[in-house]
Amino acid sequence: MILLFGGTSDSVEIAKEMAQRGIRVTISTATEYGMDIALALDRPEIEVICSRLDAIGMKKLARDIGADCIIDATHPFAVEVSKNAIICASDMKLPYARYEREKTSDTEGAICFCSFEEAAGFLKDTKGNVLLAIGSNNMDIFANSIEMERLYVRVLPTSDAVLKCEGLGFSPRNIIGMQGPFSKEMNRLIIRESSIKYMVTKDSGKRGGTAEKIEAARMEGAQTIIIKRKDMDYPLVFESINDTVEFALGIGKIGE
Repeated sequence: MILLFGGTSDSVEIAKEMAQRGIRVTISTATEYGMDIALALDRPEIEVICSRLDAIGMKKLARDIGADCIIDATHPFAVEVSKNAIICASDMKLPYARYEREKTSDTEGAICFCSFEEAAGFLKDTKGNVLLAIGSNNMDIFANSIEMERLYVRVLPTSDAVLKCEGLGFSPRNIIGMQGPFSKEMNRLIIRESSIKYMVTKDSGKRGGTAEKIEAARMEGAQTIIIKRKDMDYPLVFESINDTVEFALGIGKIGE
């Protein structure tokens, strides 16, 4: 049994490949969105659990399902989840592997910051509309620093995400509820229609559509602000889904 921490399209693809090769997988996700995309696989080899777990909760789950291995395919910015998964694997003496999306290689013209706080501090002293394409987390950092009428947010079209935006004071007209990833042309349209001067995004790699955001902003004369990933010391990292599956396949056979 493989315990797969996910909630991303990457994790779903990894789980699907494992299931097709006869490996049983339990996907643990912290969000209903992550649960929904995992359940859509509808495979008997795959069980899906939706719960926010700390290291203790992860260890209990691993024991309950008889996990042979832990695969961490969470979002590149879900740092705390990865830290807890590493602790869980170490304490339980289970093999651990991290699937990590490749970083964006072409950031020409973009301004990169190491934290959301640094980016918000920079934008505070600028003029013009700002599009936050960073998901529903960390919006408060910008809402507390920048005039609300300047801020537009693009989030998943879920009630939780929209309510979170409204709770922070975002006007309904400044909330864009859409599910990505987005094409270059869709990004251009949003930038143009909302008169965006600055687009804030995380380095979510190719699968997260970062390159399309950068190019769209460049073509529309807007400035891209990129939040860089935090450096993590993973015990074992794969940048290929196939390599990740092959690793899990070997462990899965041992645990059969």
